[in-house]
Formats: sequence, structure tokens, C-alpha cells
Amino acid sequence: MGNSWVISDTHFNHTNIIKYSNRPFDSVDQMNLAMIDAWNEVVEDGDTVYHLGDFGFEANKPEHMPLEYIGGSLNGTKILIRGNHDSERRGDGLKAKNAEFWDETHDYLEVKFGKTRFIMFHYPIESWHGAHRDRLHLHGHLHSKNHKGSKWYKPHRYDVGVDDTTPFGRPYSLERLRDKLNAQEDYVAASHHSEN
Repeated sequence: MGNSWVISDTHFNHTNIIKYSNRPFDSVDQMNLAMIDAWNEVVEDGDTVYHLGDFGFEANKPEHMPLEYIGGSLNGTKILIRGNHDSERRGDGLKAKNAEFWDETHDYLEVKFGKTRFIMFHYPIESWHGAHRDRLHLHGHLHSKNHKGSKWYKPHRYDVGVDDTTPFGRPYSLERLRDKLNAQEDYVAASHHSEN
């Protein structure tokens, strides 16, 4: 059995995301190729990658790559947890949710990894199934830093968006995230059954 990885908010073919998220690229083609290379540097064919939404836009400009080409170029078994850009809407051609390169697609997914359970959802949520039993929540959507002091920081929850990866585009190791989040000492989650 291979390694497990997670990432979100790649926004392949999204030209304006370079400006919106201050990505270190001069063109969408440069960004796409850098993310494909960074993914394939760590992900092997026997590995599993959970993509927590906003994979990419259909190719609608000459400099864009077809999503099927991008998905076919990425190593590993690919599981999509759909984000707000992974659907057909307003006729803009965003069809990542239907792409044939996904081995599975979900709106929400709970994954058991050793003795740890991960709650995977595109959006950050305040509380989740088993939060008071140390289950960990992984999400995307925020395009933000995940450090203490950030307004989005919450113990045992982590934004796995591509904008914080080093090198840019490299998926996060599920094993390392588990160890990092379990080591947080300030985690106290109340059960929804407790009295306040």
C-alpha cells in the first residue's frame, strides 16, 4: 500500500488566481506545469491523493491545458472532495467533478488513517463529527496561512490549500499532518452534548 497525500485549491487553468493569491508565476501555463511537477515529485503510482476541491477550470483559452490532460499527468489514485468550483454552473464550463481521471468523487469524506480519522470537506467548519474525540478536520477554500494568530486558525483543523505548500504544488503528507495536528497541546473540543 502506498502513501497518502492531500491538497486543495490548485485552480489549474485559472489565470486570475495568480494575482488573487499572489502566486509566484508569470503565466497560467507556468503555474500548471509547476504544480504537476511538484505533485509528481512526491506522489507515486501506488499512492492516494485526496483533493479537497477547486481542482481547475476547463481549458477555454489557448494557453490552457485540457483538464483530462492535467489529471492524466498526475500520479496516484485521485479522490475528489468537491469544492465550489468543481461543478457545472452558469455555463462557464467548470466540469472537474465529472472528469474521468477521478477514481472517486464526494462532497464530504471521512477517512481512517491508522488509528486517526480525518474529516475531509472543502469548507472549514466550526465543529465536525468526532471533534471532541480528537478527529482531525482537513479543508481548503481559504487560500490562507494556517498559523497561530491567524483569524482562521483552529486547533486540529488545517487548510491544505496549495498556496501554503513548499515547493508550490506539493501535496501534504497525511502522516505528517496527523502527527502535527495531534501534537497541538491547546486542543480542547467540547462535545455538542456538553453543557456550557
